Amino acid sequence: MKRIIVLILILITCMVIFVGCGVNNDVSKARFAMINNSISMDAPGTLDGAYLLADRETGVVYLYTYGYGTASITALLNADGTPMIYDFNSDKIMK
Repeated sequence: MKRIIVLILILITCMVIFVGCGVNNDVSKARFAMINNSISMDAPGTLDGAYLLADRETGVVYLYTYGYGTASITALLNADGTPMIYDFNSDKIMK
């Protein structure tokens, strides 16, 4: 009986490993789109990089920064406190 249980557990583990590890590399279906990847940093050496992302569903623009083993993301705001919106039809940030 123990052999049957062990065999079933091994089969389930193999199924999960070989079937359940699919990766979707289709960028067109991704939630966020990179809209600018060449942001210059004022203080050299503080970050590895930064770029702007836009949410495909809401259009909200985010600043993503990374470096030294850390990363952060924040929404960009207009002067009145509303989030900046990216218009995918005209390829520019709306105010």
